[in-house]
Amino acid sequence: MPADLATADLETAALETAALETAALETLARERLSRVLRDHPDPAALDLEEDLVNTYGITSLNKVLFLTSLCKAADVGLDNFTEDDLAGMRTLGSVVGALRPHAGQKG
Repeated sequence: MPADLATADLETAALETAALETAALETLARERLSRVLRDHPDPAALDLEEDLVNTYGITSLNKVLFLTSLCKAADVGLDNFTEDDLAGMRTLGSVVGALRPHAGQKG
């Protein structure tokens, strides 16, 4: 197999693995958020771009419970984030984006 082809295959495999990991993290985040919301909506119905406070009515306590539960399930240490990082996690998508670089690392 030519070296260029092998390198391309490895890069493609790495991209596919990253996409699967992101999808798994999104699914996990949706499930964990649904658990802390009052009506426990279908996790698949939760929009990644909606505001956690204004759309889903998440309280500060529920945000802490959600992030703690998600970080534990994803094996991501909360100590990876500053107070500003946590404050910037305003949507489910921003939470997933913040956790993604740390997913798979021992938390």
